[in-house]
Amino acid sequence: MHSNSPEQQGEMFSAQEQWRLRSPAGTYGSSGTLDLSPDTLEQWKLPIRTYQQEQRYAVQQPSLFPVAEVPPPLIVDPWVLPPHNSLFWRQKTMGGDRPAFYFVMDYAYPLLLYVGETGCGQHRWQQEHDCKRYVAHYLFAHRQNKLATEVGIAFDYRAPANRKQRQQQERQLITYWKSPFNKENRQYWQTPFVGES
Repeated sequence: MHSNSPEQQGEMFSAQEQWRLRSPAGTYGSSGTLDLSPDTLEQWKLPIRTYQQEQRYAVQQPSLFPVAEVPPPLIVDPWVLPPHNSLFWRQKTMGGDRPAFYFVMDYAYPLLLYVGETGCGQHRWQQEHDCKRYVAHYLFAHRQNKLATEVGIAFDYRAPANRKQRQQQERQLITYWKSPFNKENRQYWQTPFVGES
């Protein structure tokens, strides 16, 4: 049984579990586009934003009892990174030929949609990527319902050059932020944008 005390994090997970039990009321039409109502979109986004903003607040708070034996996981606050549009790879001034973590964001809401890693940030989205399709579905649903959205991408170039280390840290970030377009987190949010192409 969950307490109603505002200090307990359990209430947020309770809302998450309630959403998880319901399937979003959206279907893919014959054109392959997703049909969601404005209310359904808002109901889907709200628990994710609530969770991510609570996690963000936790990042900004210093620990009262640091444990010296265990190094803290890498936690990046993507909202403080410089934003770029989806055609970022055309900008020659980015310095994106280095390893990076990248974060696909909806800055209008705000919402972190996807976390990824790459050995060369400049070239990552020139290639095929499932997340591009998810973003296209997300944008279409918002435009169809005349809801504000501002999808962009941000990079953190502190990622290690070693791919295995980079992927381990990427998993930490995916787990921490519970970004809904990452397959590891779909169980939490019942993400409707990752279906048919």
